[in-house]
Amino acid sequence: MAIKIVTRTLGKILKQDAGYLVKIRGQEPKTFSAKKDADAHLEKQGPKRYDVGLWVNKKLTWKAFKRKKDAEDYLHRRNIDINDGTYRELKKATFSQFMEEWKSTYLIPGTIDAEGNLEKKRLKPSTIKGYRTIIDCYLLPAFEHVPLQAIAPADIIALESRLLQREKFSNKSAHNVLTLLGRILVDARRGGYLKISPMMDIEKTKFTCKKGRALRPEEAQQLVAACEGDIKAIVLIMLLAGLRRGEVLALRWTDIDFDGDVIHACRSVEWLSRKHGDITAKQNTFVFQPPKYHSIRNVDMSPLLKKELREKRLRSKDKEGLVFQTDVGTPLYPSNVYQRDFLPAVQQAEIGKLTFHDLRHTFGSWKIEQGENVLYVSKQMGHKDAAITLKVYSHLIKECRPEAAAKTDVMLTPKPTLAKQQPSGTT
Repeated sequence: MAIKIVTRTLGKILKQDAGYLVKIRGQEPKTFSAKKDADAHLEKQGPKRYDVGLWVNKKLTWKAFKRKKDAEDYLHRRNIDINDGTYRELKKATFSQFMEEWKSTYLIPGTIDAEGNLEKKRLKPSTIKGYRTIIDCYLLPAFEHVPLQAIAPADIIALESRLLQREKFSNKSAHNVLTLLGRILVDARRGGYLKISPMMDIEKTKFTCKKGRALRPEEAQQLVAACEGDIKAIVLIMLLAGLRRGEVLALRWTDIDFDGDVIHACRSVEWLSRKHGDITAKQNTFVFQPPKYHSIRNVDMSPLLKKELREKRLRSKDKEGLVFQTDVGTPLYPSNVYQRDFLPAVQQAEIGKLTFHDLRHTFGSWKIEQGENVLYVSKQMGHKDAAITLKVYSHLIKECRPEAAAKTDVMLTPKPTLAKQQPSGTT
């Protein structure tokens, strides 16, 4: 049950030889000869506080408010909660204290089998690494010693503003920071630390997907001509199938269906770091995990790509293992492939700066320019949904297509009927 609001006036009345001294914070002390005059002055000039007491589970707790309306609202809400049986006293913790609990509860990587595959469907190592970076670099410096219940929407908006003022800090990065903070605060509410999340009334930063460079056909031809060995097959897979770099380096020969002309993109390779505490000395330095967005899919294989992969398989000693592997059978390290093989080929082709992701972007651009359905392109590339594909490639979709408008006319044009042939011998 709850008890009613208790009003108290802040200030002191001290008995002195000359009378009664009234002391109120922020005001000059005043002396009165009569006690009733001192009481009247304190009641009139002294600031008010409104205390609300709650008696729940044989325990009395108090909460003070500066305004009577706030105290009445609080008492009304708590009475409803108590009557409904949903009232619970909030736990107290600073942001850093709650983060220790949150990390041990939610940042749990999946177990890894002997072959380096992620067994349980938990957070991927790359996701955990990203979360740790955001927490250590942005969230803890902003809220480390702040009580969870003291984090206000204004504090979150101020954090966002500081992030966006950083040099080379994109809207997408700020969006990721606020998204993780929102998840943490929701988990704090579920855990009994917050009544509501301060993120509820905050609109997240809008961002546009980064558009990479798309090669022109003649540039792509120059690049392929400059490539030899493994890097040629890697470049062709990204140009003609649109796989991500990690998906390409995780391909096994069993993932390539030469009879059905499809590549089964079912895993990605992630290289781990002892520096960030991702692994111990006894573990592998890499792990196979599901693709981004868990986008396991079948990607159509073109005749040119099929020919290149068939020839590579004939030269391969391991017909069942990784398509691209070191002498000891481990996946190629992305940085080594980029520095030793890809960059020299790009420089020889004389086509300017280029990244692996630009090859994937080229695949998407070519497909859209060829008039392929956006949903088909989205599924082939493993996007989370077609909205991402539209954001990145909408500028390539033709807005004016007179031939498409002409096709609609057919619906209102009667089909010509063939004249019935009369039997021979009739007039």
